[in-house]
Amino acid sequence: MKITIGVEGKTYQATRPEQSGHVEAAMKCLFCGAEPLRAKGVGSNIVKGRDYYLNDNAVTLCCNKPIDFIKSEFDTIFGLEEDEQVLNGPWRVY
Repeated sequence: MKITIGVEGKTYQATRPEQSGHVEAAMKCLFCGAEPLRAKGVGSNIVKGRDYYLNDNAVTLCCNKPIDFIKSEFDTIFGLEEDEQVLNGPWRVY
């Protein structure tokens, strides 16, 4: 999974620590100076297609200020529709 955040019109790479509900980027918060920048999504928009991703509105955890977005790109095997059919379809044993 590739995670990108948008802050003040610029994009930065981010990571998601295990067992957490937020992402982190190796930068200072532009609003309060906390480091690293931690953010969480506050609304989701799933964009479907061959490559699909989750695009969230987001806020910082340190000072609860809005940032542009968190974009999480997911890898698929066959594309979204085919993956959903395989995962949600009837079980098959070959």
